[in-house]
Parts: sequence; C-alpha cells; structure tokens
Amino acid sequence: RPLAARETSEPDVAHGQQQADFRRMVATLAERLEDEPEDLEGWTMLARSYRVLGEWGPAASAWSRVVELKGDDATAMDWAELSDLRIAASRGLVDPRALEAARRSLALDPTVAKSRHFVALALAQSGQYREAIRRWQELLADAPPNASWREPVARQMAEAEDLLAEREGRPPRALAPQSA
Repeated sequence: RPLAARETSEPDVAHGQQQADFRRMVATLAERLEDEPEDLEGWTMLARSYRVLGEWGPAASAWSRVVELKGDDATAMDWAELSDLRIAASRGLVDPRALEAARRSLALDPTVAKSRHFVALALAQSGQYREAIRRWQELLADAPPNASWREPVARQMAEAEDLLAEREGRPPRALAPQSA
C-alpha cells in the first residue's frame, strides 16, 4: 500500500486494538470483583474504567459499590460523583437516586459546585424554574472566574429563564426589549 494510505489506516487500527484490549482488561476486572466484592480499590478502578468507556450505567453501579464500601467515610465528592454518573446513565435526567446522592453530597459539604448544580437542574427539570434560577445565580456568584463549568451552567440557567418567561407569557430573553 502507498505510505499515505498506511498512515491514515494504521492509527485507526492501533486505536481500535487498544480500545479492545482495554475493554478486555475491564471485563477481567469486573469478573475478579465478583470473587472479591470488598475490594475498594478494584471497584474504584472499575468505575473509572467504565467512565472512560462511556458506559454510564455500569460506571454508576460500580461507583455505588465504592460509596457503599466507604460507608460513613464516603466524602461529599464521592456522593457528587455518584450523582454525576447516575445522571449520565439516565441521559441527563436527574432521577430521584441521582438527586438523593447530590443532596447527600451537600449535607457533607454545602459548597460542592457539582452537587449544587445537580439540585438546581433537578428543580428546573421538575418545572421549578424560579428556584432553579436562584440556585444557579448563587452558584455562579460563588464560582471562580475561570471555572470551566461557568458557561454551561449559565446556558442552562438562560434556558430555564426562557421557559419561565414562556410559562408567564413573556417573551424569551432574546426577544425581550433591551434596556439602554
């Protein structure tokens, strides 16, 4: 084959092989954990591996086991991670179990931005736009200026503002008269 053709196909083949190898390693780890269900480090590695693969349901299940094994030593960030994975597994929906994990995170540390966002998102998803907007405003006010999540949170808040305006019969922000 010409060199140009090899250069474009060989990296794809190598990447595919690496991913297949990684998947086999993850499957082997999952099998081992069936026999070693108390292996906290193993469950942590499994959850993170599933996250890398974008397999959100298995990642959430594995991280749930991590939190269970940690018991009272589970941190606010552990609970926030569980909430995050459950939301990813439900394609963005903050279901009751994800909301409960976010609330447990906030009970341990009320400053965890990720959990604060998830609670606001749950409120917006249940139609409680005004309260969701208030919480997002507080979150953004507390956020460092360079926080990578500022813009996505601001976009979600703007969507909630537009939905609230629509519900109240007002034009959305983009169509509302601008003050000088």
